[in-house]
Amino acid sequence: MNFINKIIVLIIIILNTLTQAKINYLNQFVYIKNNVLISKINKLNGNINKIKLLKYKDNNIKKKINNLININIYKIDNNIKKKIDFKKKNIYINKKYIKIIWKNNINNIEYSKYIILNKNSYKWNIYFKIKNKTNKTIYYKIYNKLINKESSKKNLNNISFLNKNNKFNKYSINEIKNSQIFQTNLNWTSIYEKYFSTILIPQKNNTINNLYIKKNNNKIVIKYINNINIKPNQNKKINFKLWIGPNLINKLNHLSKNLDLNINYGKLTFISKPILKLLIYINKLVKNFGYSIIIITIIFKILTYPLSRIQSQIITKIKNIQPKIKKIKIKYKNNKEKINKKIIYLYKKHKINPILGFIIILIQIPIFISIYNIISQSVEFKNSKFLFWIKDLSTYDKYYILPIIMGLSMMLVQKQNHNKNTFLTPLIFTILSIYFPSGILIYYTTNNLITFIQQKYIP
Repeated sequence: MNFINKIIVLIIIILNTLTQAKINYLNQFVYIKNNVLISKINKLNGNINKIKLLKYKDNNIKKKINNLININIYKIDNNIKKKIDFKKKNIYINKKYIKIIWKNNINNIEYSKYIILNKNSYKWNIYFKIKNKTNKTIYYKIYNKLINKESSKKNLNNISFLNKNNKFNKYSINEIKNSQIFQTNLNWTSIYEKYFSTILIPQKNNTINNLYIKKNNNKIVIKYINNINIKPNQNKKINFKLWIGPNLINKLNHLSKNLDLNINYGKLTFISKPILKLLIYINKLVKNFGYSIIIITIIFKILTYPLSRIQSQIITKIKNIQPKIKKIKIKYKNNKEKINKKIIYLYKKHKINPILGFIIILIQIPIFISIYNIISQSVEFKNSKFLFWIKDLSTYDKYYILPIIMGLSMMLVQKQNHNKNTFLTPLIFTILSIYFPSGILIYYTTNNLITFIQQKYIP
């Protein structure tokens, strides 16, 4: 065989090897799908490599959660740890769930690993079953790892965990040092984005375990170790729960204690969360978050009507005495002290308390801010449709129709109040609100229309 032929053969061998490696790599994974997600799972050990959420999109592309979830068991013998591998795999699918079971039998110890995913759920049930048929106690460590594979900071808001004493700990990516170790028993730990989370809920035990949080080139690794021992002729089941999906407040609260602590709206969280829960309840009845926003706006306007009525009366009284105030300013134009005294006397005479009007406005501001925070930060409104062209309440109106409608509704209120800036103020607010989430503009528009009706038709 000449030199050229040898080169050709060598190239063919290399290409064949690379092709075979690629085939083996592709065959290493199994894809499972339910009604809400598709997952890429390692056939050899059941580790979850990739998740695609089917009901949520980022820039018209289905949302991907690029977190790797490894839950592996190691046998500890003379302080040497050996990973338990699985040989046999079975997949069961029915109308309710998908179940994958890995099994192995090593030295008279039976190992099983189960992954169960319900058809309409983001919650995974993962557990190990170990049957110790030997005459000695076996020690194990279960390594739980959440690995964020994003090198970019834009999608990773923070990581958090809750220990068994219900102490909540939260860190942004910038706060994490190269490595931090916490001695704690976990209730749960999570990698949390704005709308989505990967949450691990390990089995609780009485031993003190270590939680490791590491950062490497802006990639985060959370490692939690469960220490397990199994006595002779004993069977043990070790449970884990996993949530990979949207931060739906009602679902998270049922999953584990205080998981809604991850959902934070700043200093007004104590107002925002009850409002969000009310919106979710209304949505169950009307099946549309746009209508839910309209309904909750009507509810708040009814509840705050007594305050609005007082405020309207104060505004009317102040307008009625404007001619008298003008005369005072002309008569005592060179004496500011006299002007102030006369105006204060005029207010007292007509029983006007301008500070009360200001306080009433302050009382209503937290509701406005809370509504804004809820709609702009809650996953419930992401990809949530309303009517016609409004396909996502959490983003701005691409056709700019809602800002114009909101501006016109504000103009009605301004005109009703005989405000001098009937056109200027609505125009400024319309321009400023162009990139507001559609849900916010529905709220403001509804609020303006109800205010107009109240002022025009309700005494």
